[in-house]
Amino acid sequence: MEHYSCMVDLFARACLVKKAEEFRNKAPLLPTAAMWAALVGACQVYENTEIGERAAKKLQEMGTDNSGHYVDC
Repeated sequence: MEHYSCMVDLFARACLVKKAEEFRNKAPLLPTAAMWAALVGACQVYENTEIGERAAKKLQEMGTDNSGHYVDC
């Protein structure tokens, strides 16, 4: 799963936010908080509110203990 999280993060950092979301959707395992957080952060940088809102909602639903996840939301 770490490899999938890294790929989502790499796509997101390369301004390929839509591709990152598609890759995350095709992952054979449940998405991790790291995947959602990578999408939220990239969407904030690249101003993609559509994907960012979906990712932020999913991240908040996970209720992680990492307070940094809620700063970007």
